[in-house]
Amino acid sequence: MNTQATSSYAWALPQHLATLASGVHTSPSLLRVKPPDAAISETLQEYLKVVMALKYEEKPPYTALRNSLEALLQDLRVSAYDPLDLQMAP
Repeated sequence: MNTQATSSYAWALPQHLATLASGVHTSPSLLRVKPPDAAISETLQEYLKVVMALKYEEKPPYTALRNSLEALLQDLRVSAYDPLDLQMAP
């Protein structure tokens, strides 16, 4: 997986959310306020359930998916555009 991927919509990058959920917190705002990991995990699990259940020809519910991820970021008090320091495991 390319961790240097870019997108015009940062909320669309699963690795951004996976980084938040995995405990790699580099943003100062994340260091001040960190909700229970269970809430992050539940939101990501629900997101993935919806995405994985989609049929190939089915149009994703973009608004619902975006709103759930934006709500998670808002709860974390971070922006989808905050810098990340991703490190590859050896």
